[in-house]
Amino acid sequence: MTPDALPLDTVQVLTCDSLFDGHRFVGPATVRIVGERIEAVEPGVAEAAEALHVRTLLPGLIDAHAHVVAHPDGPPAQDPYRLHRNVLRLLASTGVTTVRDAGNAIEATRYAQLWSDVHGGPRVVATGPFLDAPPLRWAASRIVRTPADGVAEVDRLAAEGLRWVSVYRNVPLDVVRAIAERALGHGMDVLADVGGVGAAALAEAGARSVEHAAHLLPLRDAEGVPPPTVVGLVRAWASLDHESAVIDDLIERLLGAGT
Repeated sequence: MTPDALPLDTVQVLTCDSLFDGHRFVGPATVRIVGERIEAVEPGVAEAAEALHVRTLLPGLIDAHAHVVAHPDGPPAQDPYRLHRNVLRLLASTGVTTVRDAGNAIEATRYAQLWSDVHGGPRVVATGPFLDAPPLRWAASRIVRTPADGVAEVDRLAAEGLRWVSVYRNVPLDVVRAIAERALGHGMDVLADVGGVGAAALAEAGARSVEHAAHLLPLRDAEGVPPPTVVGLVRAWASLDHESAVIDDLIERLLGAGT
């Protein structure tokens, strides 16, 4: 990525020992780029005086769930977005060229998008603040208690130019439905954290994606209590029969909803 668009006639040649095209590894290859468009991909390493040679070449990675924020103790004085920049640099340095920020303050995502545009960071797809009901877990949240609240907040997010709506764990099912219906009317999609409402119900209510695989099923321990720790969740998943009807039903319902 570069901060500014390349001239349309700029030619770049990349050669590599191994090319992954998004589907398979195809061995040594030569990639010819004109401007910002890949013009040709040819097998083998061609001789070119200006070629840049790398070991492995692959498309940019997409992080579909991240939060471009890292303030454990509050923003640094006089530089409130320093840690946001660090997150963007970290993503770019590990090959992530697109990141979906799954919940953040409008101001933070706008800053992240501007910084990436100027400095060649990853493209930031933003959802804006979480829509949630009390008790709130994150500061970057907007309260939705009723379907009318949900509709109003979706209208607000649409006016702010967002493409996704992030629904957090305390939102009741009827409010999720109202949010998803309104979002569809604006051409927006909904992502929803699995919590009080299960994954299949969220999908059938209109969530385009459901977040955090550890909670896709309402797992219980031997006493019928939800595992209180990550270790407990791992053990519960490890003991689950992944060929069971419960898993098949979840997959069918997610597929049926297009989630």
